[in-house]
Amino acid sequence: AFKPSHIFMAKYICLLLVVLTLPVSLFSQREGKVIISGRVIDAAHEKAKNVVSIDPLERDFRKIISAPVDSLGKFKIVLAVKYTQEILLRYETPVKLLCSPGDSIYAEIGPGTVGFNDEIKMLLEGSAQQDTANPESALDKTPADFKEYISRRESRQKIYLKTFNAGRHTSNRFQRWAGNHVQYETLYYLLQYGEKHYKLRSQQHDSMVAAAIQYDMDDREIISFRHRDFLQLYSRYIVNAGRDSLVKANALARENNLVEGAQILLRRIRQSTTGFTRDLFVTRFYLDAIEGQQLKEFEALYNAAYIQEPAFRQTIGDKYATLKNFLANRAVGEANIISLEDAGAQNILKNITAKFPNKVVYIDFWAPWCLPCMEAMPSSKEVQQFYKGKNVAFVFLANRCSDDSWKATISNNQLTGEHVLLTNEQYDKLAQQFKIAGIPHY
Repeated sequence: AFKPSHIFMAKYICLLLVVLTLPVSLFSQREGKVIISGRVIDAAHEKAKNVVSIDPLERDFRKIISAPVDSLGKFKIVLAVKYTQEILLRYETPVKLLCSPGDSIYAEIGPGTVGFNDEIKMLLEGSAQQDTANPESALDKTPADFKEYISRRESRQKIYLKTFNAGRHTSNRFQRWAGNHVQYETLYYLLQYGEKHYKLRSQQHDSMVAAAIQYDMDDREIISFRHRDFLQLYSRYIVNAGRDSLVKANALARENNLVEGAQILLRRIRQSTTGFTRDLFVTRFYLDAIEGQQLKEFEALYNAAYIQEPAFRQTIGDKYATLKNFLANRAVGEANIISLEDAGAQNILKNITAKFPNKVVYIDFWAPWCLPCMEAMPSSKEVQQFYKGKNVAFVFLANRCSDDSWKATISNNQLTGEHVLLTNEQYDKLAQQFKIAGIPHY
């Protein structure tokens, strides 16, 4: 569940964005197809059936594609990718592999099976055996001890990798992935330590964090999930390290001075990054405004000169046009709009239930920008259909969004039931009354 936010800039904080840097050339070229087919052994016991690829301009900087298995356990997936990258087949037995545009891969997946992914699997298992301690448990060490531990760990990993590559005559593609994985795993754990102990301001702590974030922000070789993990963590660290800026931005948001609050975070992003990292962080900041349906705030904040990569500006322009069309459709159809804007916050619940005497009132707290809320709406429609004609009223209480965004979401998703757009004061009162920590909440 996501906590409600005043605007997308708070959503930027809560969602803890994942950010990736990629070269201009990769974004300029056309996507190529990757075909992955095969058979899942004991398919009846499989659970998750999808594939995850890296896409920095999608939500969470990844693309998830459904990969269903037929009655014979067979599957076929067609991916569109622009560059060589690590992907994850998420069946009950997860499988990692490298793919490039134009690849066609066949595999049989199940407990104990190996094959096309055995080099990645063998490297990761062998690297783990080089560890004298689990990196996660080592996070409790002193700054000096942890820095020494992680440095020695990286040295052992590199030595093992060199021997592994020589012994198996691995491809150049695999070597690039493995080097990227080892490098950014080290940076990831350095920064993870910094995030866990950010209140600690010793000289060793500061130098360790500085070493983590002094990476090449124009790095043009992004092929590992570990690189993505590091950049996700770095995006979060930017916000946490700027504690004074964050406090001021949130204070402005509470006062409904949304644009000024967002500008503080945008300046923080630009001051903390360079090159493609800056382009990606800034692009994602703007895309979050669009995904949060904050049209007016986006129009007030957007500055194309802040982004050097033409493909990123094009993506923003396309999604902006899509949002304008989305918001233009505000005919709510079968939904019933209830106005309680003038009702006081103190008795808001009584005002709502009074409209449905002698009925069971089912209440759904939601918002258009809340992804889990929207993902739950199809199930909510099924519940409404089940109780159709019975003595039940379905009331949907939206919050922290504009009237246009609210009605457009009801219209475009063909939502039904009783709908109320709460004021901030009304929502705060109900959140306190029902101990709501995040939405959706029922």
